[in-house]
Amino acid sequence: MKKKVVLLLAATMIVSALSGCGMTKKESEAMITDISNADMLKTADEKSLINADEAVKAFSDALDKVKKEKNITIDTTTTTNLGEGDKAENAINTSKLKKDVTDDKSTASVELTNDYTGQKSKVSGYYDGKTLFFTSTATNESTKKDETQKIKEEMSFDDFLSIIDSYSLNLYEENIEKASLETEKDGSKIFKIAYNPEKLQATMQTNIEAAGQSLPDGQTMKVNFSNVEAKVNKDGNLTSFAFKIDAKYVSDKEESPYNYTIVADFTNFGKTKVDVVTKTDDYKDASEIQQEQAAETTTDSLESAPQVTTTNQPDPTAK
Repeated sequence: MKKKVVLLLAATMIVSALSGCGMTKKESEAMITDISNADMLKTADEKSLINADEAVKAFSDALDKVKKEKNITIDTTTTTNLGEGDKAENAINTSKLKKDVTDDKSTASVELTNDYTGQKSKVSGYYDGKTLFFTSTATNESTKKDETQKIKEEMSFDDFLSIIDSYSLNLYEENIEKASLETEKDGSKIFKIAYNPEKLQATMQTNIEAAGQSLPDGQTMKVNFSNVEAKVNKDGNLTSFAFKIDAKYVSDKEESPYNYTIVADFTNFGKTKVDVVTKTDDYKDASEIQQEQAAETTTDSLESAPQVTTTNQPDPTAK
């Protein structure tokens, strides 16, 4: 069930190599500015410093609490920048989830956008309590025109949420170098966390290997710095967080800068209105779409196969 939709989304959305905006623009920019400073906590007031385990628990508890909210809007923006100049690969992924859970049923709507080095795609969906109806739009590279598919798939609400869960963030307590806590006048708490670059670097390498992946031979990742900032309101709900890794891929031949940022905002508590889709007759079942895609792939493979002749042998390495 869920796997079908994941595969279909993956086919239309360009996913970054790794696996907002409820605050005002000024506050969001301020948070991003903070985490982009390599020395964010270097001059922090000693009285504001807290233990790593305290920061991790506070963040995790607030994230768990906000995930249980029945009526909420969640905005997430993920930005990935790899390389520079002509070799640069940049991706911006956004998601907006509107969730409304009542005693009768659970409904939600979602919008996902992706801009990968100029190639754009979009997915919008509505979950009616039993079925996800979603529309995917992407540019056909051959015709340069937008193509749209309307797809439906039955699934549980938990399966639906797991598909679009881009707002979860695990903090590695053992990698934290310094953490601070400041309490605002309204009772909100601001947590700031600075990672130890070498320890985080080792953890990331372990995670890559555990996922069955590997970096190219001779290439390593070096983390320059990594920071987290989060805001928890007086009710204990996470209202926003920002996370950044500033790193580079290093080989014998070159260095490629790598920057990864996530910003998430949790807003409209109790005031969220789901974007409902009422006309669903023209949505095709996910399994039907998969069969069509498989048939197209087979046809394309046959049409692109080189034709061997006695006068013009094709280059087997040609693309």
